[in-house]
Amino acid sequence: TTSICCILFTFVAMQSLRKSLSFSLTHRSLLTLQLSSNRMISTHLQMQGYTSSVTTKIEVTTGDSHSFKGDLLVIPFYKPQLPKSDGDDSEQLIAALKTMIPTGISESLSAIVSDILSEQNFKADATSKQVLRISGSLPVKYIALVGLGPNPKKGSSGDIEVTTAARLGRSIATIAKDTNVENIGVVMLPGTSNPGITQLLLGVHDASYTDNRFKKVPPGGFKIPKFKSLSFLDCSEKVAADIQLTNKLTEWVASGVHFAKDLVGAPSNSKTPLVIADLARQMATEHNLEVKVLGEKECKELNMGGYLAVQQGSKFPPQFIHLTYKPENPSAEVVKVALIGKGLTFDSGGYNLKAGAGSMIELMKFDMGGCAAVLGCAKAISQLRPKNVEVHFITAVCENMISAEAMRPGDILTASNGKTIEVLNTDAEGRLTLSDALVYAEKLQVDTIIDLATLTGACIVALGEKLAGMYTADNDLKADIENA
Repeated sequence: TTSICCILFTFVAMQSLRKSLSFSLTHRSLLTLQLSSNRMISTHLQMQGYTSSVTTKIEVTTGDSHSFKGDLLVIPFYKPQLPKSDGDDSEQLIAALKTMIPTGISESLSAIVSDILSEQNFKADATSKQVLRISGSLPVKYIALVGLGPNPKKGSSGDIEVTTAARLGRSIATIAKDTNVENIGVVMLPGTSNPGITQLLLGVHDASYTDNRFKKVPPGGFKIPKFKSLSFLDCSEKVAADIQLTNKLTEWVASGVHFAKDLVGAPSNSKTPLVIADLARQMATEHNLEVKVLGEKECKELNMGGYLAVQQGSKFPPQFIHLTYKPENPSAEVVKVALIGKGLTFDSGGYNLKAGAGSMIELMKFDMGGCAAVLGCAKAISQLRPKNVEVHFITAVCENMISAEAMRPGDILTASNGKTIEVLNTDAEGRLTLSDALVYAEKLQVDTIIDLATLTGACIVALGEKLAGMYTADNDLKADIENA
């Protein structure tokens, strides 16, 4: 969900830069991603006990490594590319790493780093790290060497690669938790620019996320991380001048990711369709979005037979959510994008009950991961407010439950476009809710539709737990998503 949220935001931002609709998007192109009544806002939030997790606020500054004083100094290393050899190349590796010790740090710290490398325990493999507690009168308490693996850019100059930067950020946050430090400085690699800083900060926010909402509070309360400030050392003048803006933009993106994580991680009894609808209304009020929530009456008027059939077994009414972001004073023709997320707050499978080992019924709180990613993206976009792109965030929220009113295998439904559907398996409910959401989005006359869904366990069987399946007939759209 974290990755998909960031991809969606980047994709939308890319569309805001387009000068016309003919740039590369086919009219009403479609991409599918398969992922592992008026009331006072917050009424249902209070009734169901839904709360947000605690957010860590991090102050960001710049400086130089020689004068840095703080708790922890982080020094990242790429793994050197050595000539192939049949023998032990440990000595060569250490010698090469020593040439990469930052020249800006003090002689005393440089000597300590050299000694650490001489022990040959640190080889700069990706995600590897070595942390040393320092005593005496030195300006830092800890030194951490962080491995980045081989440089994906194969030694070329320029900004740090996206995945590498995010991985470094996650390592920094993890070390901060392990050492319980407050102030951290990280020596930046030569050539690092604003996009690399952004990805690093997103990695820090990602690994700093902690969700204790549903745990028993221990005596004395939960341990609160001390990590409060991060200083980027030896950056370019451009990065230093832009650092506060970069940090603010990153915070907005991270807030959307945080929102999505909270939704996916919450149990189904705390995030009912009514609760999610209230969260959408609350977001619209706080961030100047248009909001429309269709109930049962409105969905029947639109003949949403697929969506309503899935919902009819639940005690909670359907909540079809449509948020809209519109740019202010656009400077070019506006590109229109619709993001649709599957929103099953719980999926029992219906009368084709999820049963037996491997059914994952106890995990079906995550069957609204697409909805969470779309609403998280809405939160980020509504704060970033990109120009020249209009975004519609759509999710048909409901439960798939068993009751006397629930749909049955063999039922024939009629979707909102008149297409009839025979239900052979009630656990194939996602495509029923999405079908009506897709028809709804098509009627908005948007240029691009992207839907996201935890649609089928077959995707996990085929691709494993770390890869998403992506399907589209539009190669230009596919390229845009991959570039995002």
